[in-house]
Amino acid sequence: MSVFSSPRPVAGGPIIDFNPADCCLEIERLSLAYGETSALRELTLRVPRHRVTAFIGPSGCGKSTLLRALNRLHDLNDDVRLSGRIRL
Repeated sequence: MSVFSSPRPVAGGPIIDFNPADCCLEIERLSLAYGETSALRELTLRVPRHRVTAFIGPSGCGKSTLLRALNRLHDLNDDVRLSGRIRL
């Protein structure tokens, strides 16, 4: 069974379809702001188990912010507002 379903473009790429039981990381409606500046808005992502996953994009798009949120490094900063759910 292929990981990819029909090539229906979403944000420039194919939809990844897999059984939710095969998910090792699930992010639901994650939003993060530094003071008045919004860094992540309503991010939803499921990462399949036993797959290589990479975050790529231009400078300033939120890659490091997301990784810091996953590692709970924003918990140390009182100016950061975080909402949503991260399940590992």
